[in-house]
Amino acid sequence: MNSNITKNIEGQILEVLKDKEKEIDHEIKKYETLERRIYDDNDEELENIKNKRLQELKNRHNENRRLLSMGHGVYNEILSEKEFFDICKNSTNVCCHFYRNTTWRCEYLDSKLISLSKKFIHINFIKINAEKSPFLCDRLKIWCIPTLMLIQNGKTEHSIIGFDELGGDNFSEQALVNVLKKWKLISQTEDDG
Repeated sequence: MNSNITKNIEGQILEVLKDKEKEIDHEIKKYETLERRIYDDNDEELENIKNKRLQELKNRHNENRRLLSMGHGVYNEILSEKEFFDICKNSTNVCCHFYRNTTWRCEYLDSKLISLSKKFIHINFIKINAEKSPFLCDRLKIWCIPTLMLIQNGKTEHSIIGFDELGGDNFSEQALVNVLKKWKLISQTEDDG
């Protein structure tokens, strides 16, 4: 008789375990379905993020190509006052160095501007010989050499006259970047090159 009771109890336990197993299998399937849906949603969301980022990169690349075609990305000497006005009209950000060949400070500033022109192609870095552009210097009130004029949207925002604002004769490139950030030719969050 004990054997029948034991078998009966074992059978009932087995049935309960089978029912529990079915419940667990059902819950597992629900989680798997939910997990697939989440991954599918995430895949779609990630794909959207990837496509958006790719489009941003393409837009930036196209903008960089446009800027390079306008003379950005290099430090150019301009030879006429008309060219100066054309550049200021067509470029959003212009950094113009009014120089004289016989001034060593102009050569020092040139070395910094050559480097920055490659790092910040959204700014058109140019220089013009002040001695050969008297009308322009008179009109823009350039009285000290070197003068670095910061121009945004065709309007003079600021002029750096001499090197005092940059920290003196042996100023660092970073000091110049900081002044360009102060006058918003370079954004505060932009990498320093």
